[in-house]
Amino acid sequence: MTTKTVLPASQSKLSLYLRAILTLAKPGRPVEKKSRQLVFFDKTPTDSLRLISYQKLCQLHSDAYLPITYPHVLSFNAQLSLLVSEAFTLPVIGLVHTRNIICSLKPIPVESCLEINCYLGKSQNMPKGIQTELLTEVKVDNELMWQSRSFYLYLTTLSAQQVEAKPEFIELPEDINWRSEHFSVAADIGKQYARISGDFNPIHLSNLTARLFGFKQTIAHGMWLKAAAIGQLNIADEHIQSVEVNFKKPVKTASDILFKYAQKNSQRYFLMESLDKQTQHLVGRLNYR
Repeated sequence: MTTKTVLPASQSKLSLYLRAILTLAKPGRPVEKKSRQLVFFDKTPTDSLRLISYQKLCQLHSDAYLPITYPHVLSFNAQLSLLVSEAFTLPVIGLVHTRNIICSLKPIPVESCLEINCYLGKSQNMPKGIQTELLTEVKVDNELMWQSRSFYLYLTTLSAQQVEAKPEFIELPEDINWRSEHFSVAADIGKQYARISGDFNPIHLSNLTARLFGFKQTIAHGMWLKAAAIGQLNIADEHIQSVEVNFKKPVKTASDILFKYAQKNSQRYFLMESLDKQTQHLVGRLNYR
């Protein structure tokens, strides 16, 4: 059974974050199929100043169409509303974003008014914990334009008998020529992205709050890294069909890393790794029209 909840796009983020803290009391068990839920947001117009700030921060340059990652920002309230709902049986605090796949069915003009729908997807036991899937769709005038699948991992100990599947990773071709360049991550990038996206996860905001959650210092948002990687590839938004990434090791703020990319047929492969090439942070694949 699917339960539908209609929410205004202007929901208070403070109330959502308070509810997120309360999810620490949740049982930490897989989300049941019968509790699959839909959150529908009222039609959301594009805030031009917010969009410009996002494009500048991620070095994206399209004027006519929304960047392919931008609807993820616009749907953040809807996604968080779903994660703090009774249907979601895992604590939100501590969830690890491991994978994201975005598909653009048609480019979305910047002046569009968006209808946002979020669903709970499949929940599976993985070797390191429980993986759950969050599905987001964007429609314009009742036409499906954009889809996203985000995968989150709740870390917990499971027996070998309980494990149902293994995580999926992007396979990088061996016969491609990589180009590489240095990529700098600003010390305050977490705060900058939080102000635009509404994602005020404490691990991104200050060293003190990051340490409370087991990190030595602040780390960059994964979805900012994804958007910034697309910006580095410099492909017009209307030509991007899909972008998939695996989030691996966190990227510390105030650091330099390597950005590498390569072309094969109608695909661009890209990755972010440490300067010594020993640690991969993000692996991605972009398909274009």
